[in-house]
Amino acid sequence: MRKRIFAFLMAFIMTVTLASGIVVSQAASKAKRLTVDELMEKFPNGKYWNHGSGANNPDGWTDKPCTHHSACSWYGTCGCNSFENAIQCWGFVLKLAYDAYGVSARKRAKAYSFDAIKPGDIVVYTGYYGSEHYIFVTAIKDGYVYFGDANGVGVSRGCEIRWGRKTVSELKSKFSYTYSAPYALKESSGSTETPDDTPSSFLPGVYTVHTSDTSNIPLNVRASASTSAAIVGQLDNGTVVNVTEVNGSWGKITYKNITGWISLEYATCTAPTTCSVVVDVSEVKLSDKLNLKFSSDANVEYAVTVTVKNSVESLEVLNTVVSEDNLSIEVTLGGTYLVNVTARNAGGKAAAKTLTLTVDYCPGTYIVTCAGTTLRVRSAPISGDVIGSLRDETTVKVTEISGVWGKISYDGKTGWICLDYTEYESSDPNDDIEIDIILGDINGDKGVDIEDAMLLFYHVAGRQKLAEEQLNVCDFNADDSVDIADAMILFFFVAGRIDSLS
Repeated sequence: MRKRIFAFLMAFIMTVTLASGIVVSQAASKAKRLTVDELMEKFPNGKYWNHGSGANNPDGWTDKPCTHHSACSWYGTCGCNSFENAIQCWGFVLKLAYDAYGVSARKRAKAYSFDAIKPGDIVVYTGYYGSEHYIFVTAIKDGYVYFGDANGVGVSRGCEIRWGRKTVSELKSKFSYTYSAPYALKESSGSTETPDDTPSSFLPGVYTVHTSDTSNIPLNVRASASTSAAIVGQLDNGTVVNVTEVNGSWGKITYKNITGWISLEYATCTAPTTCSVVVDVSEVKLSDKLNLKFSSDANVEYAVTVTVKNSVESLEVLNTVVSEDNLSIEVTLGGTYLVNVTARNAGGKAAAKTLTLTVDYCPGTYIVTCAGTTLRVRSAPISGDVIGSLRDETTVKVTEISGVWGKISYDGKTGWICLDYTEYESSDPNDDIEIDIILGDINGDKGVDIEDAMLLFYHVAGRQKLAEEQLNVCDFNADDSVDIADAMILFFFVAGRIDSLS
């Protein structure tokens, strides 16, 4: 029987591997390619690349910001659209590149020369909060780099689509590298003018038109937030208007039955205020409260962003706007906390505060939070053998800490887990919890057999995609990837050629 299994699987590997290459090639060649102008029409400036409460729709957009923006740590489980297992700015530019070239941009070569960038390249630079931001270059002319991106405008406008520009000198100062396109695209015929990626310094409120100190130069009212939009009216110098919506440096108004947009660079907030930010923190431990206190002499909104940097990645745990004078944040993740608080009035940014603090792990009760996958259990921290795995939302007792690793005990055995994939619950120990050892159990039937081997071979051959929780039990050689080598290990195990998967 084992010989027949062995022969069948070997023949199957050769057949599906060859076939899958043909299928991929044909699919790529048939993809429709869009021009830059067609991309700008498909994804309108100022809309939002998300799907709300519906199914993922990378070809669509909505009229409202992504309300789940700060909770999108797992692709496909929030309102942000996803493309090629990526969300927000990275996912959007991957979509633009695919629509423009008909192939994935993930395997593009990286280039580190700013002077070599061209339309069609994906440029990576340091964004507003010090993290990487991705843009899709559409044109380079007159001292500007024109681009398309999403999620680059500010904390209150999650996943907003932007067709904007930056000066060559500004972008060069923040430049990291590019994903180089195979050839240059034809430049766009036009672009809106959003000069930077910082959160808007303007908020809705009462403004007075201020175009000149000496003459009555009128201010154009345009149909949309762009200098290329049609002029639908004009406002005299000194006119007082109510701005109900803000898009970058543009404000939406309704005046004498005319609704349109004005440049807030030529208007002044009539009631400027002052404000301050106080961060009340001494030593913060897991389960403690991080208390933020605000004060001002008038109504002020506070944009608060909290990011945790640990050994895995940067996780945005809070992104909110409040008008209250205080905010408490429960600390449940270990790592370096970066707290950005920006206080803004109706006329612009008035004060800002940045706080950095380190929160260490401690013994206690933890809940596995690996977004639907499983968490590996090792015999020792970092490089120990994989001895089992914990399902998502499993509760465990951690008795000892070594950096970001926690020692757990179960059934008279011990193991170590990376606590960056957990959330602290309490200091009270719970009963020992048995760990499910499920290496190789792809179909979840508590066994490892020919069905699991077939599922893995189909995945490797591109015939069927396994979910992340399934892939997490397939990295038998511990090289952080699931490929033909892992499929062969499982195959030999099922055929009886090896005795262990770890």
